[in-house]
Amino acid sequence: MGFGPVPEQVTAMVLAEPQVAKAIATLQKAGREFRKARPKQNKFRKLLESYGYFFSPMASALPPYDILSHSLRGMTGTMYDMLRQPDKVIEICEFILKQTLERVQLEPDMNGHMRVFMTNTRGSDDFLSKKQFDTFYWPTFKKLVIELCKRGATPNIFFEGKFDSRVEYLLEFPKGKFVARFDTTDIFRAKEILKGHCCIEGNVPSSLLQVGSEEDVIAYCRKLIDIVGKDGGYILSPRSSTDEVKPENLKAMIDFTKEYGVYN
Repeated sequence: MGFGPVPEQVTAMVLAEPQVAKAIATLQKAGREFRKARPKQNKFRKLLESYGYFFSPMASALPPYDILSHSLRGMTGTMYDMLRQPDKVIEICEFILKQTLERVQLEPDMNGHMRVFMTNTRGSDDFLSKKQFDTFYWPTFKKLVIELCKRGATPNIFFEGKFDSRVEYLLEFPKGKFVARFDTTDIFRAKEILKGHCCIEGNVPSSLLQVGSEEDVIAYCRKLIDIVGKDGGYILSPRSSTDEVKPENLKAMIDFTKEYGVYN
Protein backbone atom coordinates (compact mmCIF):
# COMPACT_ATOMS: atom_id res chain seq x y z
CA MET A 1 0.00 0.00 0.00
CA GLY A 2 1.51 3.31 -1.03
CA PHE A 3 1.31 6.63 0.75
CA GLY A 4 0.72 10.02 -0.86
CA PRO A 5 2.66 13.17 -0.01
CA VAL A 6 2.28 14.61 3.50
CA PRO A 7 0.56 18.00 3.88
CA GLU A 8 3.87 19.86 4.14
CA GLN A 9 4.97 18.41 0.82
CA VAL A 10 1.67 19.35 -0.80
CA THR A 11 2.06 22.93 0.43
CA ALA A 12 5.63 23.10 -0.85
CA MET A 13 4.62 21.76 -4.27
CA VAL A 14 1.76 24.24 -4.55
CA LEU A 15 4.03 27.15 -3.64
CA ALA A 16 6.47 26.00 -6.30
CA GLU A 17 3.85 26.28 -9.03
CA PRO A 18 4.84 29.15 -11.38
CA GLN A 19 1.47 30.89 -11.15
CA VAL A 20 1.42 30.72 -7.35
CA ALA A 21 5.02 31.87 -7.10
CA LYS A 22 4.22 34.79 -9.40
CA ALA A 23 1.22 35.75 -7.28
CA ILE A 24 3.33 35.66 -4.10
CA ALA A 25 6.03 37.77 -5.75
CA THR A 26 3.40 40.30 -6.82
CA LEU A 27 2.02 40.54 -3.28
CA GLN A 28 5.54 40.98 -1.92
CA LYS A 29 6.15 43.79 -4.39
CA ALA A 30 2.89 45.46 -3.37
CA GLY A 31 3.89 45.16 0.29
CA ARG A 32 7.21 46.86 -0.39
CA GLU A 33 5.42 49.72 -2.17
CA PHE A 34 3.01 50.13 0.75
CA ARG A 35 5.98 50.37 3.12
CA LYS A 36 7.64 52.99 0.94
CA ALA A 37 4.44 55.05 0.89
CA ARG A 38 3.85 54.92 4.66
CA PRO A 39 6.29 57.75 5.61
CA LYS A 40 4.66 60.03 3.02
CA GLN A 41 1.21 59.17 4.34
CA ASN A 42 2.28 59.94 7.91
CA LYS A 43 3.81 63.22 6.78
CA PHE A 44 0.60 64.18 4.96
CA ARG A 45 -1.47 63.25 7.99
CA LYS A 46 0.62 65.46 10.27
CA LEU A 47 0.30 68.30 7.76
CA LEU A 48 -3.49 68.04 7.80
CA GLU A 49 -3.54 67.87 11.59
CA SER A 50 -1.47 71.07 11.70
CA TYR A 51 -4.25 72.74 9.69
CA GLY A 52 -6.86 71.64 12.20
CA TYR A 53 -8.05 68.44 10.51
CA PHE A 54 -7.76 65.14 12.32
CA PHE A 55 -8.23 61.50 11.43
CA SER A 56 -10.73 59.88 13.72
CA PRO A 57 -10.85 56.10 14.06
CA MET A 58 -13.83 54.60 12.29
CA ALA A 59 -15.00 51.04 12.48
CA SER A 60 -16.73 49.40 9.54
CA ALA A 61 -19.70 47.06 9.26
CA LEU A 62 -21.31 45.95 6.02
CA PRO A 63 -24.93 44.83 5.62
CA PRO A 64 -25.01 41.01 5.77
CA TYR A 65 -26.50 40.61 2.29
CA ASP A 66 -23.65 42.70 0.85
CA ILE A 67 -21.06 40.44 2.46
CA LEU A 68 -22.84 37.38 1.09
CA SER A 69 -23.24 38.69 -2.45
CA HIS A 70 -19.85 40.39 -2.67
CA SER A 71 -17.46 38.06 -0.92
CA LEU A 72 -19.04 34.66 -0.27
CA ARG A 73 -21.35 33.65 -3.10
CA GLY A 74 -20.95 36.43 -5.63
CA MET A 75 -23.89 38.12 -7.29
CA THR A 76 -24.67 35.21 -9.62
CA GLY A 77 -24.53 32.58 -6.88
CA THR A 78 -26.66 34.69 -4.55
CA MET A 79 -29.30 35.22 -7.23
CA TYR A 80 -29.51 31.47 -7.80
CA ASP A 81 -29.74 30.91 -4.04
CA MET A 82 -32.63 33.36 -3.64
CA LEU A 83 -34.62 31.27 -6.11
CA ARG A 84 -33.47 27.75 -5.19
CA GLN A 85 -32.90 27.95 -1.44
CA PRO A 86 -34.24 31.26 -0.08
CA ASP A 87 -34.37 30.02 3.50
CA LYS A 88 -30.61 29.39 3.40
CA VAL A 89 -29.99 32.97 2.24
CA ILE A 90 -31.98 34.32 5.18
CA GLU A 91 -30.19 31.94 7.55
CA ILE A 92 -26.69 32.92 6.39
CA CYS A 93 -27.56 36.64 6.56
CA GLU A 94 -28.61 36.18 10.20
CA PHE A 95 -25.35 34.29 10.85
CA ILE A 96 -23.27 37.06 9.22
CA LEU A 97 -25.16 39.65 11.29
CA LYS A 98 -24.23 37.83 14.50
CA GLN A 99 -20.58 37.55 13.44
CA THR A 100 -20.42 41.22 12.46
CA LEU A 101 -21.79 42.45 15.78
CA GLU A 102 -19.34 40.22 17.66
CA ARG A 103 -16.26 41.46 15.80
CA VAL A 104 -16.96 45.17 15.29
CA GLN A 105 -14.73 47.28 17.54
CA LEU A 106 -16.16 50.65 18.57
CA GLU A 107 -13.43 53.13 19.44
CA PRO A 108 -14.25 56.75 20.42
CA ASP A 109 -12.40 59.53 18.61
CA MET A 110 -10.83 62.52 20.35
CA ASN A 111 -14.30 64.04 20.78
CA GLY A 112 -15.82 60.88 22.18
CA HIS A 113 -17.76 59.96 19.06
CA MET A 114 -17.91 56.41 17.69
CA ARG A 115 -18.53 56.37 13.96
CA VAL A 116 -19.11 53.26 11.87
CA PHE A 117 -18.64 53.36 8.12
CA MET A 118 -21.16 51.35 6.13
CA THR A 119 -21.99 50.98 2.44
CA ASN A 120 -25.33 49.93 1.04
CA THR A 121 -24.58 48.55 -2.42
CA ARG A 122 -26.77 45.56 -3.25
CA GLY A 123 -29.74 47.20 -1.55
CA SER A 124 -30.11 49.81 -4.29
CA ASP A 125 -33.04 49.96 -6.70
CA ASP A 126 -30.75 48.58 -9.40
CA PHE A 127 -30.15 45.16 -7.81
CA LEU A 128 -33.22 43.95 -5.91
CA SER A 129 -36.96 44.17 -6.36
CA LYS A 130 -39.00 45.48 -3.43
CA LYS A 131 -40.04 41.94 -2.50
CA GLN A 132 -36.43 40.71 -2.59
CA PHE A 133 -35.28 43.73 -0.60
CA ASP A 134 -37.97 43.20 2.04
CA THR A 135 -37.16 39.49 2.32
CA PHE A 136 -33.41 39.20 2.06
CA TYR A 137 -31.83 42.61 2.62
CA TRP A 138 -33.75 44.89 4.94
CA PRO A 139 -34.33 42.67 8.02
CA THR A 140 -30.66 42.10 8.90
CA PHE A 141 -29.54 45.54 7.68
CA LYS A 142 -32.12 47.16 9.96
CA LYS A 143 -31.07 45.01 12.93
CA LEU A 144 -27.42 45.90 12.32
CA VAL A 145 -27.99 49.66 12.27
CA ILE A 146 -30.33 49.66 15.27
CA GLU A 147 -27.95 47.55 17.38
CA LEU A 148 -24.97 49.79 16.53
CA CYS A 149 -27.01 52.83 17.54
CA LYS A 150 -27.93 51.13 20.82
CA ARG A 151 -24.22 50.71 21.51
CA GLY A 152 -23.67 54.44 21.14
CA ALA A 153 -22.24 54.39 17.62
CA THR A 154 -23.17 56.65 14.73
CA PRO A 155 -23.50 54.66 11.49
CA ASN A 156 -22.29 56.67 8.49
CA ILE A 157 -24.06 54.89 5.63
CA PHE A 158 -23.13 55.44 2.00
CA PHE A 159 -26.10 54.48 -0.18
CA GLU A 160 -24.39 53.65 -3.47
CA GLY A 161 -26.40 53.85 -6.65
CA LYS A 162 -30.07 54.75 -6.51
CA PHE A 163 -32.13 54.32 -3.34
CA ASP A 164 -35.13 56.41 -4.42
CA SER A 165 -37.87 53.83 -3.83
CA ARG A 166 -36.53 52.96 -0.37
CA VAL A 167 -35.74 56.28 1.30
CA GLU A 168 -38.85 55.93 3.51
CA TYR A 169 -37.37 52.78 5.06
CA LEU A 170 -34.77 54.94 6.79
CA LEU A 171 -37.48 56.41 8.99
CA GLU A 172 -37.37 53.06 10.82
CA PHE A 173 -33.82 53.81 11.99
CA PRO A 174 -33.37 55.68 15.30
CA LYS A 175 -33.95 59.40 14.88
CA GLY A 176 -30.84 61.56 15.02
CA LYS A 177 -28.49 58.57 15.33
CA PHE A 178 -27.12 58.05 11.80
CA VAL A 179 -25.84 59.82 8.69
CA ALA A 180 -27.19 58.97 5.21
CA ARG A 181 -24.85 59.78 2.33
CA PHE A 182 -26.52 59.56 -1.08
CA ASP A 183 -24.98 58.80 -4.45
CA THR A 184 -27.46 59.10 -7.35
CA THR A 185 -30.58 59.15 -5.15
CA ASP A 186 -32.74 62.26 -5.57
CA ILE A 187 -31.32 64.10 -2.58
CA PHE A 188 -33.94 66.85 -2.76
CA ARG A 189 -36.75 64.34 -2.33
CA ALA A 190 -34.73 62.56 0.37
CA LYS A 191 -34.55 65.86 2.26
CA GLU A 192 -38.33 66.18 2.20
CA ILE A 193 -38.75 62.68 3.61
CA LEU A 194 -35.91 62.62 6.14
CA LYS A 195 -35.98 66.22 7.31
CA GLY A 196 -35.34 66.27 11.04
CA HIS A 197 -34.81 62.49 11.19
CA CYS A 198 -31.14 62.18 10.26
CA CYS A 199 -28.18 64.05 8.86
CA ILE A 200 -28.00 63.91 5.04
CA GLU A 201 -24.76 63.98 3.06
CA GLY A 202 -24.00 64.35 -0.67
CA ASN A 203 -24.27 64.56 -3.59
CA VAL A 204 -22.27 66.79 -5.97
CA PRO A 205 -21.94 64.72 -9.18
CA SER A 206 -18.43 63.48 -9.87
CA SER A 207 -19.12 64.06 -13.57
CA LEU A 208 -19.75 67.75 -12.84
CA LEU A 209 -16.46 67.98 -10.97
CA GLN A 210 -14.71 66.24 -13.86
CA VAL A 211 -16.01 68.12 -16.90
CA GLY A 212 -18.04 71.07 -15.63
CA SER A 213 -16.88 74.63 -15.14
CA GLU A 214 -16.20 76.25 -11.78
CA GLU A 215 -19.37 78.30 -12.30
CA ASP A 216 -21.39 75.11 -12.85
CA VAL A 217 -20.00 73.59 -9.66
CA ILE A 218 -20.76 76.67 -7.60
CA ALA A 219 -24.31 76.90 -8.99
CA TYR A 220 -25.03 73.27 -8.07
CA CYS A 221 -23.51 73.64 -4.61
CA ARG A 222 -25.61 76.74 -4.02
CA LYS A 223 -28.76 74.79 -4.90
CA LEU A 224 -27.81 71.96 -2.54
CA ILE A 225 -27.08 74.33 0.32
CA ASP A 226 -30.26 76.39 -0.23
CA ILE A 227 -32.60 73.40 -0.45
CA VAL A 228 -31.03 70.40 1.28
CA GLY A 229 -29.14 72.51 3.80
CA LYS A 230 -32.20 74.50 4.84
CA ASP A 231 -32.81 74.20 8.59
CA GLY A 232 -29.59 72.22 9.07
CA GLY A 233 -28.78 68.53 9.08
CA TYR A 234 -26.74 68.54 5.87
CA ILE A 235 -23.14 67.84 4.86
CA LEU A 236 -22.14 68.80 1.33
CA SER A 237 -19.83 66.30 -0.36
CA PRO A 238 -19.16 64.66 -3.74
CA ARG A 239 -21.24 61.65 -4.76
CA SER A 240 -18.29 59.30 -4.88
CA SER A 241 -14.64 59.27 -5.94
CA THR A 242 -12.77 62.51 -6.68
CA ASP A 243 -9.72 60.77 -8.18
CA GLU A 244 -10.16 62.19 -11.69
CA VAL A 245 -11.85 65.53 -11.04
CA LYS A 246 -10.45 68.91 -12.01
CA PRO A 247 -8.50 70.26 -9.01
CA GLU A 248 -9.89 73.74 -9.64
CA ASN A 249 -13.46 72.41 -9.51
CA LEU A 250 -12.85 70.59 -6.25
CA LYS A 251 -11.29 73.74 -4.80
CA ALA A 252 -14.25 75.79 -6.00
CA MET A 253 -16.65 73.38 -4.26
CA ILE A 254 -14.73 73.57 -0.98
CA ASP A 255 -14.11 77.33 -1.01
CA PHE A 256 -17.70 78.20 -1.93
CA THR A 257 -19.13 75.86 0.70
CA LYS A 258 -16.92 77.30 3.43
CA GLU A 259 -18.01 80.81 2.45
CA TYR A 260 -21.69 80.27 1.63
CA GLY A 261 -22.61 77.17 3.62
CA VAL A 262 -22.92 78.78 7.03
CA TYR A 263 -25.91 78.85 9.35
CA ASN A 264 -27.16 82.10 10.77
